[in-house]
Amino acid sequence: MVLKKVEQIKEKSRRTIRNKILGINAERMLFISFMTFFILLIMAQIILVIPGLTENMNLNMHTEGTPLKNEEYLFSHGELTLKLLGKGTGKDVKILVNGEEKDAFTNSEKTIKVKYGDVIEIDNTKSSDYVEIEIVSKSNNIMTAYVGQKFRIKKEVKKIMKVRIQNNL
Repeated sequence: MVLKKVEQIKEKSRRTIRNKILGINAERMLFISFMTFFILLIMAQIILVIPGLTENMNLNMHTEGTPLKNEEYLFSHGELTLKLLGKGTGKDVKILVNGEEKDAFTNSEKTIKVKYGDVIEIDNTKSSDYVEIEIVSKSNNIMTAYVGQKFRIKKEVKKIMKVRIQNNL
């Protein structure tokens, strides 16, 4: 019986020693990995502070270009000529492109520059009379066939057309 007790005590001490060794090893592994990542973080910060080293590391600098100043590099433009039919001036009649005022009929014909996807509208909300507008001409690259079409508008904003241009870049 005493022998069994001695065996149990030895077994218990072996387990505690093994657990201590494993615990020390786990702690040591965590400590070493933490220190390694911390040192790597400090080194990365130092490298980013030194100006000469960051130029060689930034690969995106070579692929980036200069920002565009206008959209004319992205889209091919066309021209559309609208004519105000009838007598009188159309100072209150506005030509809208994509909802923004582009021009007004100060004289009977107006030529506007358009690009692919533009929505052309006529705003006659300030006048109580009917106004007739005709699409007189278009440039060759505009695909829509509205030339010669007339629109009669009274106190409303009327959508005339959506521009479709060939050879859109």
